[in-house]
Amino acid sequence: MASVSATSDESEASVVRRVTSTGPGKSEWQFTERGLRFSSRFDGGNMAQVHLNPSGTFDVKVSEDAAAFGISTGYSTWFYFEVEREVVEADKATKQPHDLHLTLVNLNPQRGLFKNGYTIMYSSVEVVDEPATTVTSSCVFQDEKQWARLPTLLSFEKYTAPVEESSVHGEEAQGEHIDVEEGGQEVNLVKVSLKEADAKKEVKIRLSFSYKFKFSRERVRFAFCYPYTYTRVQEELASLDRQFVEPEQRELESSISSTKEGKTPSNMYYHHTRGVNLNRVYEDPQPELAPTENMVYLDLHAHANRRGCFIFGNNHLPDMLDVNNEAMETAIARQVQTQLYARLVGLHTPFFDYMACLFDKNNMTRHDLRDNSNATTSRQGSSRVALYRATGLTYVYTIECNYNEGGVERFYTDSDDQVLKSMFLEWPEGTIYIVELGGWGTGVGFLDWKAQQWTRIPGLRFILCVVVMDRLASAEYKLYTVERNAQTNEADPLPDLAPVRVEAPHAMVKFDSRELMGLPPGAVIP
Repeated sequence: MASVSATSDESEASVVRRVTSTGPGKSEWQFTERGLRFSSRFDGGNMAQVHLNPSGTFDVKVSEDAAAFGISTGYSTWFYFEVEREVVEADKATKQPHDLHLTLVNLNPQRGLFKNGYTIMYSSVEVVDEPATTVTSSCVFQDEKQWARLPTLLSFEKYTAPVEESSVHGEEAQGEHIDVEEGGQEVNLVKVSLKEADAKKEVKIRLSFSYKFKFSRERVRFAFCYPYTYTRVQEELASLDRQFVEPEQRELESSISSTKEGKTPSNMYYHHTRGVNLNRVYEDPQPELAPTENMVYLDLHAHANRRGCFIFGNNHLPDMLDVNNEAMETAIARQVQTQLYARLVGLHTPFFDYMACLFDKNNMTRHDLRDNSNATTSRQGSSRVALYRATGLTYVYTIECNYNEGGVERFYTDSDDQVLKSMFLEWPEGTIYIVELGGWGTGVGFLDWKAQQWTRIPGLRFILCVVVMDRLASAEYKLYTVERNAQTNEADPLPDLAPVRVEAPHAMVKFDSRELMGLPPGAVIP
């Protein structure tokens, strides 16, 4: 009798699918007469219940943020779900909405977030007649260029509700809640029943917004911010491995089989091009001999209450009592280095706000209001402080960024048509500042967005964007000319230019550099 066993890759994929599509916050709701399906059964999804009101609007309730791990934090901030508009029968077409009106009913208040212009992120795709594996794939939603901020206005209101209230409005939720076993088979349809509400009250907000469908069959996802999911991280890490393992290195790794320590799941031995067993050098990794063992740990946070980009750093200064002069001088030098790095970032990054950074001791031990004076959840348990105390490293920070945009854009002006010269360049007075971006971006579309932001710099005439792809194998550029309104001096929206390919071995972008430097035609170039 023949039997078929799944490969390790297939088993791993099955586990990932089960973990990302089942458990708290993973639900699916079908409203057949309306031709709508709500679902959060995908990686990062969070939606607990959906209720259809008599007015035709929908109330959406989300699970607590850490519910999938069996933890009750009392916080409901993260939401990520999709709505699919399906084809309905002709006699039900009048009930199918063209505009979707949603209310998130149990979010925690985010002080200052909505006042700072917060908007929901969304991504929409047309559903076509393709195999189900393609139609229901989440790959299209992992492309950040497919996401945008919802253009419609939000409305929100605070209210008090019983703690651990399980219903949306104190009545039975409508719609069919679909339970799915592993393997995708629908096993039963159940109605959501109520639980008695606790007497204890808590403050929540209702967040309402609208969306207009673009297609007759459409899938649209809504999220608190861009959903950078676990699956996406794993795929990008695997892509980096494939990108930087050169063919000759793979050949060398395959030929080294003298030891089995450090063997990887891909059947490659954990050596580098010198044949060193990297699983034996963690105690003292040398940058020249074992460069891959020197790691960088990133702690990135999104901040709701403070605008802009800034960092939290540690305080190296000891208490003044019983400290000799030499120790104090060493501590002061480390503190200067800690804050100097932040200052240099501020000088080279237009959105970084150095004045919003914190380096005091209180920020290393403080209990937040939500911690309830619980020592295990104070800022001593943050990765920034814990890693500093464990290693004594000087440069350990938490990077904080607002969900929307910063309050600082470092464009220094002294008139309506000039920008002050950079402190690192020597140009004659009255010239125009040259804006340039160095480094690697996250996508081609990011440069188009960045170019539009640069048009706000007074006096800017040209913007040149160059994108290098495929490990320097190809490149494209766009050269924008900034046109301004004669009355308001505000820049017009940039045109939608097609990129120009840079042909090997080189290409030249020609324009009069006098324009960039604010010089009249024919003037001597300094």
